[in-house]
Amino acid sequence: MSYPRFKGKGRYDSFTFPQAGSTGVKVQEGGKRVFIHGIGSVKVKLHRPLEGRLKTATVKREGEHWYIIFVSEVEPQPLPENHTAIGIDLGTNPYFLVTSEGEMVEAPRHYQKAQAKLARKQRGLSRKKRGSSRWRKAKRELAKLHRKIANQRKDFHHKVARGLVNRYGTIVHEDLNVLGLARSHTAKGVLDAGWAQFLSVLAYKAEEAGRRVVGVDPKYTSQDCPVCGHREKRPLWVREYTCSACGTPLHRDVAAAQNILARARAEPSGMDTARAVP
Repeated sequence: MSYPRFKGKGRYDSFTFPQAGSTGVKVQEGGKRVFIHGIGSVKVKLHRPLEGRLKTATVKREGEHWYIIFVSEVEPQPLPENHTAIGIDLGTNPYFLVTSEGEMVEAPRHYQKAQAKLARKQRGLSRKKRGSSRWRKAKRELAKLHRKIANQRKDFHHKVARGLVNRYGTIVHEDLNVLGLARSHTAKGVLDAGWAQFLSVLAYKAEEAGRRVVGVDPKYTSQDCPVCGHREKRPLWVREYTCSACGTPLHRDVAAAQNILARARAEPSGMDTARAVP
């Protein structure tokens, strides 16, 4: 237990109505306004019509903007049955994702591209007197830029995940320890890529569409030859090579994605993560 503290206006950024479907929140005028208990009727712009049974509503502040987030209970809408399986290898630079079929998705690197601008705004903030009007303005501008980067990354993740879910019935990835990687020398690239968020988005989109996402053991996926199984350690800068055992020319990331897909079919641990791969 600790002493009570003053709850300033900047301490909390959200509050939730856990039974919004019955009390607390009511959508009015066909979605143009929303009545919030204790506040009143306010204008709202819904980015899409509400569906299903309303469960909760959260009023959230991000910088100078206010949002209301509705959670509804809806019936799942599975896509047509699809037996095609794909393996994906996640990366940071130059490719965010490489598939076992050889498709390569370039890493957008939103944070890296905005890093110089972020540094300038951070230096500007540090020069201002804390609590002054200029300090508050600089703080809002810095937060706005961080929010833009996060939104760009989230939009990219949603689009890539939707594309995979629409095309494949089973998607296999490495069961990565993202938290551990975020503490290593590759932390900046891993956090900029946002692997944890992407895998979370991919999982819930797949579940909603009746697809399967399988995580497999990541050990040696980039060292094994997918043709003969020969294992050879190579430095990270080597992207294309020829297997010294069978002579097959390979791309490191494509070979890793093929090993990831093969491992899901062969290892019980991979099958336990989701459901059996056809």
